[in-house]
Amino acid sequence: SGIQVKTGSYNNIIRNNVVVDTRGPGILIYDDYDMGKNLVEGNFIWRAGDHGIQATAGARIINNIIVTAGSGFYGVAVVSNQPQPNKQVRNVDIAHNTILNPSGVYIASSGQGSTFNVVNNALFSATPLTLNPAGVTNSGNGISGATATGTNVALGTAATEVLSSSTTSPNLYPAVGSKLIGAGVAVSYVTNDFNQATRTNPPTIGAYQYSTATNPGWALTKAFKQTGTTPTQDPVTTKAGVTTSKQTPTPSTPVTDNGGDVPVTALVTVTLQVSPSSLDAQKFASDVAQVLNIPKDAISGIAIDIDQSTGNQAVIHFTLNNALKSDGTRVDPVAAAYTLKDLAEAKDPVLAGTTYLKNMEVTSVDASLSVSAASCLHLSVFVFAVLAFFA
Repeated sequence: SGIQVKTGSYNNIIRNNVVVDTRGPGILIYDDYDMGKNLVEGNFIWRAGDHGIQATAGARIINNIIVTAGSGFYGVAVVSNQPQPNKQVRNVDIAHNTILNPSGVYIASSGQGSTFNVVNNALFSATPLTLNPAGVTNSGNGISGATATGTNVALGTAATEVLSSSTTSPNLYPAVGSKLIGAGVAVSYVTNDFNQATRTNPPTIGAYQYSTATNPGWALTKAFKQTGTTPTQDPVTTKAGVTTSKQTPTPSTPVTDNGGDVPVTALVTVTLQVSPSSLDAQKFASDVAQVLNIPKDAISGIAIDIDQSTGNQAVIHFTLNNALKSDGTRVDPVAAAYTLKDLAEAKDPVLAGTTYLKNMEVTSVDASLSVSAASCLHLSVFVFAVLAFFA
């Protein structure tokens, strides 16, 4: 997959990414363990080899654009993959997405009795909706290529409804007079669009809010998405009694990578609390910030790998991002990751002054979030660390 959030992780934000030519799903979300929905917003997924976006439970999927996917796969699919024990697919909102060519939205039958909302999606597909559980909220969706039922809206062909339905050079902004315009239903948790323009009521169906005859925002292409502002909508409910620390990206001023060629903004932000008895996530983040001499907010997405941890050993996943330092420069997440690896391999004395890093082994540095060869930089670096705890 292009971007993956492991099972048990919650309140993550995956926003404004471009994911191109993956072998697996463009974005893959597992189960939030009913702790707080993961937000997948404003992403462009092009030519995924599997589903465009795949989720198991606890996800809000809004304002994304998916153009072509693997044969037999869907733009957005809710299927059971590493669910919480004794639970199945559940609690997913799918709203204001635009999907061209793959089959549209799929929800597995194992989600009977749960809550699903499928609202205001623009679906240009011969198989727009496959919603197996009873009671799915299904309204305001624009249907092209099949019969629209209920409160969904019948569309013409993609060629008549959007500016360009080409799968090689798409521009899925609504055309003048499109049936998408003003045909949606009000959705309280979607207040802006793919371009971060304010939604009106009634809203335009799909990822874009129509305002002008031409697309006023970023053109769909195989390069970093330019935004300028941060959306105001936040994820979602958190389980009662659980404290979370949500960090919102502020990409108003693009920065560049070391070569100065490609604008990089910390658009992928993983924000979660994982508090097993053997780990204090905030102290762990402080340890990493201390030894690398970087701001603490450059460390996020701290999560325990439940499958690989043992009684005296915890496998931790976390993210390093390009947060702003006090001197006005940005953290280089790749350099920071490999510095941490070097410190661990050398058993550097600086680690002795930390709570958790004394016996750390960095087993993997994965800088593969950007899946397009043409846009080979990544927005964040995932670091996998093994921490051994001794009595």
